[in-house]
Amino acid sequence: MADNLILGNLKVYRDWGYAPEYVKAMWLMLQQNKPRDYIICSGEAHSLEEFTKEVFKKLNLDFKKFIKIDKTLYRPVELEIIYGDNTKAKELLGWQYNMTFEQLIDTLVKDEIEYMNWKLH
Repeated sequence: MADNLILGNLKVYRDWGYAPEYVKAMWLMLQQNKPRDYIICSGEAHSLEEFTKEVFKKLNLDFKKFIKIDKTLYRPVELEIIYGDNTKAKELLGWQYNMTFEQLIDTLVKDEIEYMNWKLH
């Protein structure tokens, strides 16, 4: 197991979402008679720092002990905030992204722990 998690810019904001929810939206798109473009996203932006701290909190680990910043991982041109507006998917597909940021983190941590336990056996 690694001693540290090496990350770049913790101040970037991204639209974090759960892929199985996005697959539901994709399936709904395929059911439509007319093809259209949709933005499939959570509609919220959270920083990489928020994301990482929340994961470490769920694991009862001290974020400051394990995170190292490597500025060589910063992108030369960085969009500080990336998130989307899923209104069209809500209105035309009836799709809702109903997972909170905290639920997303809980689910990802739980899934990873289950996977690691499965892999060890």
